[in-house]
Amino acid sequence: MSDNATRRWPLPRMTRTAGPAAATVIVIAVLPGVLGDYYLGLGYTIGMNALLALGLILVTGFAGQFSLAQAAFYAIGAYGSALLTVKAGWPAAAALVVSALGAALVAYALGKPVFRLRGHFLAMGTLALTEIVYLLVNNLSFTGGSSGFGGIMPFSLGQVEFDDLRSQFWLVWSVVAATLWASLRIRRGREGRALRALRSHEAAAAACGIPISWTKTRVFAGSAFIGSIAGSLYAHQLLYVNPPPFDVMTSVDILAIAVLGGLRSPWGAIVGAVGFQVIRQAVDGVLPGLFGAGSVGAGEELVFGVILVLILVVRPDGIVGALSSLASRASAPRGTAPVRPAAGGRPAPAADARPGERVVLRARGLSKHFGGVRAVTDVDLTLHEREILAVIGPNGAGKSTLLNVLSGNLPPTTGRVELNGADVTGARADQVAARGLARTFQTPSLFAGLTVRENVLVGGYLSGRVGLIRSALPTIGAVREERRLAARADEILAELDLSHLAEHEAGHLSLGQQKMVEVARALALNPAVLLLDEPGAGLNRAEKLALAGILRGLRARGVSLLLIEHDMEFVMSLADRVHVLNFGRTLRVGTPAEVQADEDVIAAYLGTARRDVDGDEPVEATNARS
Repeated sequence: MSDNATRRWPLPRMTRTAGPAAATVIVIAVLPGVLGDYYLGLGYTIGMNALLALGLILVTGFAGQFSLAQAAFYAIGAYGSALLTVKAGWPAAAALVVSALGAALVAYALGKPVFRLRGHFLAMGTLALTEIVYLLVNNLSFTGGSSGFGGIMPFSLGQVEFDDLRSQFWLVWSVVAATLWASLRIRRGREGRALRALRSHEAAAAACGIPISWTKTRVFAGSAFIGSIAGSLYAHQLLYVNPPPFDVMTSVDILAIAVLGGLRSPWGAIVGAVGFQVIRQAVDGVLPGLFGAGSVGAGEELVFGVILVLILVVRPDGIVGALSSLASRASAPRGTAPVRPAAGGRPAPAADARPGERVVLRARGLSKHFGGVRAVTDVDLTLHEREILAVIGPNGAGKSTLLNVLSGNLPPTTGRVELNGADVTGARADQVAARGLARTFQTPSLFAGLTVRENVLVGGYLSGRVGLIRSALPTIGAVREERRLAARADEILAELDLSHLAEHEAGHLSLGQQKMVEVARALALNPAVLLLDEPGAGLNRAEKLALAGILRGLRARGVSLLLIEHDMEFVMSLADRVHVLNFGRTLRVGTPAEVQADEDVIAAYLGTARRDVDGDEPVEATNARS
């Protein structure tokens, strides 16, 4: 157990969150007293844009889901609060909360079908949602149509009324500060890691037990909740609502703000909103003098377009990303020792437990076809408790496809899969993971932008219970859970001799190191069954020997392992049984000695037997083709 991790992990992270948040509170308290009305108005606009961008960063920056629906939720909040306060007589605070919940429900209802789309199709789908809401408020009679309606009272909390620009500035920036603080906590917690993992590699995230569709839908609802609050505050500040502020261009502007500041950090919303307003003021002041008053609209769009293209090409992580890189370089110690290669772990216990009789994973008549290509055909496979089963075969034999079907990353065409006696045929990867099956991938599928420790923490997702809302609040339960998950991650890293790499970004490691980190991430799931797709690829001989010791140690602790590997020396020294595939079909199942002696296996995969100098006796089969 890593006591150091328990002591050091949560406190610095809470400090890094509280420090900037405290500075923000001080700025909010001081600025209204020194700014004039003009700059208070600009500050209010910046705060409103920052709040909308924070909602967008939650779904697009954290989860990687391209959304242009923020203006739709902005409109729901504005019109919801206006209608409830003016026509139903509700208090402003109650109207704000109900409108925000309504926007979240709309997002929740639409999230599952919308997030079946990807890339530009997803952008078009969310853009359509914005256009639909805009058309509704522009044409329905009770919303006032294209003229809108007024009579809205200033926002109030009990007897406190925010009826002047100074108090409204304080109100909106207080909400921005609270949302920023909550977003920073979410990003560093269990749910934030899950969202960033999903953004990087959905298949690997699902293999860690993260429910992809449900996670996307929840974060979309959270984004809608924040956007709606912004809309409510806007309505109670302007005291009038009409359709133009909620059109498609508003969503585009909010996206531009988030990209300018940096999508992957909540601070990007603040920096982007300030930068957006500064650029707009500069353009409005310079262009009329150069090209006349008529150049302001089109010229402004041109300048923003050029700036965004430059940012996307030069610094896709925005201004905050650039500043973070500069700070990292400035604080990096000189003469730092180079990262040593991972040794591959500590030697395993000498005693090996023999395989049990109980079958923990079974496939019956399993087939997977891709159109006319039969990748796997009618395969029967069994894996026993505390057994190491190796699956071998030439390239294109269907090994990785078989593993993808067993793990739920691909649905089978026909056949049945049982895990610990339960039928998991066609179950999603996260559902299979929840039943105790973990896996690695043929090509390392680590989560880009996350450190080695964070990757392992994502592997422990199912060991936690703190959700999106609790992640935003420093409750005792949330803090204790984070400590427990961190301690477990450090324990696994120490066991695999990866502690020295804990704070390195996983994507910057060597291939062999990435393979070991993937094993560590899989172990964080506490699996009963572990599927390994070529774990030895990229490891040197010493690292493979250490890996073999680790796998034997896992077997001794009761974990059952299914191993795909091309290194026959590694396979034959480690496996209890070997399952040979050829052209998607089972060729032979037996002990390593039986498989090595099988003439069909030799001809198909292991190679032609060499003979002694007299040409009479077979000596050994050549090694497998890679």
